Amino acid sequence: RDGFAGQSGCSFNSVNSGITVKGGFVPFVESPLVGAEWSVNGGNGGVGGQGGYNDNNTARTGDGGAGGNGGAVSVQFSGTVGPDSKGALPDVALDVEANGGVGGAGRDSNTQGRQALYGGNGGAGGRGGQAALNASGNIQFYGSGLQVFAKGGSGGKGGDAPKPADLLVQSYGGKGGAGGAGGTATAALQNGSLTAGISTGQIFPMQADADGG
Repeated sequence: RDGFAGQSGCSFNSVNSGITVKGGFVPFVESPLVGAEWSVNGGNGGVGGQGGYNDNNTARTGDGGAGGNGGAVSVQFSGTVGPDSKGALPDVALDVEANGGVGGAGRDSNTQGRQALYGGNGGAGGRGGQAALNASGNIQFYGSGLQVFAKGGSGGKGGDAPKPADLLVQSYGGKGGAGGAGGTATAALQNGSLTAGISTGQIFPMQADADGG
């Protein structure tokens, strides 16, 4: 059975005035420390299911589901971003995202049967949405000050075709999914300052990215 498609991101506007952000948080495992984040990312596609014993050409391996499209988010921020009580700054001060979801992987083919075996195809990546950030105030950070992403999702991996149990049976790997188109990303500092602390990596005071997947 094919994997289910990811859901599309929603749409909303956010107005934030007189805000003070101290330090940051980790939104996901192994993510950088983020001061504040707004996201309407599309969901990832599901992985295809594996077919059974293919004796009469009716058993098939599932394709990956398509990634969901990014939504639309517009953020206005007026305030400050600074260190926490221990003096640590966020790696990313303000983050706004409307990325497309990643296509699901096609399942590897079964090795059993007397008909040709096929790995599932990867799902297509979702389209990037619309992300906009208008900020003002004094903002401190380590790596990125204003970060706005509306990237297309990567296509899913095609399923492999392991060596069949019956050496007279042919097997074929699945195709990788197409990447999603990039959306629209806009970042603007109306007034104030962007100040980078001591960093061990690259520094991006402002970064807007709408690459395709």
